[in-house]
Amino acid sequence: GNLFYVIRKSFRGKGYGNRILELGLDELRKMNYKEVYCQSSSNNIYSFRVIENNGGILIDEVNGTKYYKINL
Repeated sequence: GNLFYVIRKSFRGKGYGNRILELGLDELRKMNYKEVYCQSSSNNIYSFRVIENNGGILIDEVNGTKYYKINL
């Protein structure tokens, strides 16, 4: 499955992205998932910082895309 969200420009920088991902990860934990894989464009600092802030570990970077793993 996929988790995708967009935050209106006027609401960016207020921690909503971190909270959205945190809540999504909580739901996956309830379903007994052990790991999640995420990706972000290498030039989208806000997106990959959200992943990193939620425990994302960079596993690869290919053709402008960063790939992460989050252990739950």
